[in-house]
Amino acid sequence: MKRQEGITLIALVITIIIVGMIIIVGVQYAKEYINNQEIEDIKSSMLVIQGVITNIGNKHEIDEENNTLLGVKLELENNETGYNISEELKSILEGMENANLYILNQEELNNIGVKDVEINNSKFYIVDYNSGEVFYSLGINGKYKLSEI
Repeated sequence: MKRQEGITLIALVITIIIVGMIIIVGVQYAKEYINNQEIEDIKSSMLVIQGVITNIGNKHEIDEENNTLLGVKLELENNETGYNISEELKSILEGMENANLYILNQEELNNIGVKDVEINNSKFYIVDYNSGEVFYSLGINGKYKLSEI
């Protein structure tokens, strides 16, 4: 009987299983990495917004007539802005004392230097000019405030 050379069926199956496991781990790592980068992008956008609104709020306090606040004024009881605010975010915003809440639209974000963010009626940023806090409407891991993310 001649001895045959080459890959046996068992060796081929083991190789396929190992390659499959490497691919699965690689895909999971890539998904996690992309998710973390998206969170970091949101946080950096919120930090830019916070810096700008703090500056605008300070100028507004000095000269209210010539330095208006950016955004659409948000009244929580009667939200006529066209933006959908989740009940969880609404309860957080209602719990704030002396809040001066505004929603920033796409044009305003572009003007302050946050150009890569796309705003729609469910994904947007809310700012409180009194506290300087920034909120993200979709939240990240159940947190909406920049100071908590």
